[in-house]
Amino acid sequence: MSIKQFVSHNAFDFLEPYGIKISSLSEVISKAKAGLIISSIKIIEVLFGLYSLKAVNIPLFLTFRRCGILTTMMVMYMWKGDQPGSVLVISSAFVVMGALVAGYETFDNNAIGYALIMGNNFGSAFVNVIAGVYNDKKLVNAFDLNFFFATIGLPLSYAIITYNGEIIKLQEIFFGNEKGDVDMTMISYICISGSFGILITMTALLCVTINGPISMNITGIFKDVFLTIVGFLMFSDAKVTQSTLIGVAFSLVGATYFCWSKYQSMLEANLASSKTAGAKKNKMQ
Repeated sequence: MSIKQFVSHNAFDFLEPYGIKISSLSEVISKAKAGLIISSIKIIEVLFGLYSLKAVNIPLFLTFRRCGILTTMMVMYMWKGDQPGSVLVISSAFVVMGALVAGYETFDNNAIGYALIMGNNFGSAFVNVIAGVYNDKKLVNAFDLNFFFATIGLPLSYAIITYNGEIIKLQEIFFGNEKGDVDMTMISYICISGSFGILITMTALLCVTINGPISMNITGIFKDVFLTIVGFLMFSDAKVTQSTLIGVAFSLVGATYFCWSKYQSMLEANLASSKTAGAKKNKMQ
C-alpha cells in the first residue's frame, strides 16, 4: 500500500488480471467510511461465531448456519427493499425446516448457542448485503476490506486475549516457552488460517458482487451439509441421529431446488434471447 503510494503507482498491477487490486494509501483513506462499516460488522459476525462454537459442537453450528438464507432475505428487505420471489421462499423454507429438524433434539440444552449462531447469521447477512451495495458502486475491494478488518481486528484481538489472560500463551508460541521452544506447528496453523481468511474475503466479495448475497447462502448450504457429515465422522462429541439426517436432507433439497430453478430460468432467458436475435436477422433479410 505504501509502495504503491510513494514508490510506484503501477506497483502490483500484475495482480489485477487475477481479481486482486492493491489500493494506494490515499485510496484506502478515501474509502474509510465504507471499509470501517463493513469491517466493524464483520468483527461482530466473527465474535458471534467464536462464542457460539464454545456453546455448541461444530456439526450443530453448521446446522443452524444454514438459517443464514433466512437472515439474508430479511436484511435484503430491510436494507434494499428487495422482496423474495416464490423460488427463494420455497427454497429457504426447506433449508430452515431442515435446520430446525436437525437441531430440535438439543435445542433446550443449546438455546444460547443457537441464539449466538443466529447473531452470526445476521452479521454475515449484513456484511454480504452492504458489501454488495458498496461494491456495485466500486467503492471497496477485497484488499480494502482486509486492511480495515485487520486495523480493527488486531487491536481488538490483543485486548481480548489480554483480558482473558491468554497473552502469555501467545507469546510462548512465537517467542518460546520456559525451555525456549518455539511452537512452529501452531505458527504454521496461524499463518495458514490467516492466508485462507484473506482468500475467503476476496472470493466472497467477488461472489456477492457477481451473483448477489443469496448465492453465498446457497453455496454455503452445500458446504455446510458436507462439513456437517464430515464433522459427525471426525468429532466424538457429535452423534448422528435420524432427525439430523432428515434435516440435512431437507436443506439439501431446498438448495438443490433453488439452483435447478435458477438454471431453468437461465435456459429460458437464453432461448428467448436466441429467438429475438433470430427474428431480427429474418427482418434484415
